[in-house]
Amino acid sequence: MVDTTMLTYRRPSHPLDGTLPPTDPYGAYAAVYDVQGQSRWSERMVAFLDDLLPRYDAVPARSRRVLDLACGTGTAALRLAAQGYTVTGIDGSANMLEIARRKAAEEDTAVTFVQQDMRAFTAPEPVGLLTCFYDSLNYLTDPDDLVRSFICMRGALAPDGLAVFDMNTRAGLAADWNGNCWVQEIGGTYFIQQAEWDGRRRSRR
Repeated sequence: MVDTTMLTYRRPSHPLDGTLPPTDPYGAYAAVYDVQGQSRWSERMVAFLDDLLPRYDAVPARSRRVLDLACGTGTAALRLAAQGYTVTGIDGSANMLEIARRKAAEEDTAVTFVQQDMRAFTAPEPVGLLTCFYDSLNYLTDPDDLVRSFICMRGALAPDGLAVFDMNTRAGLAADWNGNCWVQEIGGTYFIQQAEWDGRRRSRR
């Protein structure tokens, strides 16, 4: 069993008094998400599926439906659609989905993108494959929310369906992020990332 309390991020509280409603953390960031290379992990995971799926007896056929949860700017969803899957991408960020739809139009690739909460989503039809890449489930810091998402996954899958997702562990978060700061300059845009590992809460912020 996995100790889900170990697998968490913690978003920082509002710097003032916490009375303002939460905002979309990917709102303004959506426009430069791909520029910074944040979609590369999803690209690698899609490639990994070619190795992973044959290991299971119930390999989703190319004509089967796929749901890409927390699809972001749609990179994985578009790659899967290009391989012949019928794909629905779900994400909570309207801005990320706007980019995803734009990319789909530019690539002339048919993907249905829907804005839904990953803790309470539904699939239009049962899917043979459900993906959730780039440690997106780590954003569910409440174990009950993680269970809710898993229940939704089960509800979205066909009886022989398969869910494929990746998550960061406590060891990975503590080693890779504790106090480190990264600065990038890409095309005149600067990206600064810094995070700390909270051992007591077993989360990063």
